[in-house]
Amino acid sequence: MSEKAAPVEIVPPSDRLARKAGSFAIDAERIAKVDRVLETLSEQYPQLARGDIEALTVSARRLAEAPADPGARKELYRLSHGLKGNAATLGYPLVTAVAASLCKLIEQEETPSPLALRAIAMHADALRSIVAERLSGDGGAIGRQLLSDLARLVETLAKGQAA
Repeated sequence: MSEKAAPVEIVPPSDRLARKAGSFAIDAERIAKVDRVLETLSEQYPQLARGDIEALTVSARRLAEAPADPGARKELYRLSHGLKGNAATLGYPLVTAVAASLCKLIEQEETPSPLALRAIAMHADALRSIVAERLSGDGGAIGRQLLSDLARLVETLAKGQAA
């Protein structure tokens, strides 16, 4: 009993998408240009970040005055998240880490306790100091200790919430 195989149709793949996308060739000149732009932005980052950190500090004070205000909490989170997203790309991963810790802290309590509000202020102070001192990279031993202390504080607050 031999079965006849059904005829096979070979369909060549379409290149429509590739034609629409254009060339993905690596252009060393473009890469060098992007690197120069990032280097310039990295040099300017402390100056650029000061305004964001000042706005974050004002927002933290606003939240301290009205802890139940969801708008104040949302604005503080937005500012923290923005710092978190931009800093590492521009050579300031310590700012990213502190801002990430602040985001985590803000997420913990819908209405922050007085201790959480103090921790928020400490994060804002840390961000201001990192940028003022131009602590790029991981900040060395000082940066690692700062992150360790803030992480322990946030963890302690989280455990207090769970209790």
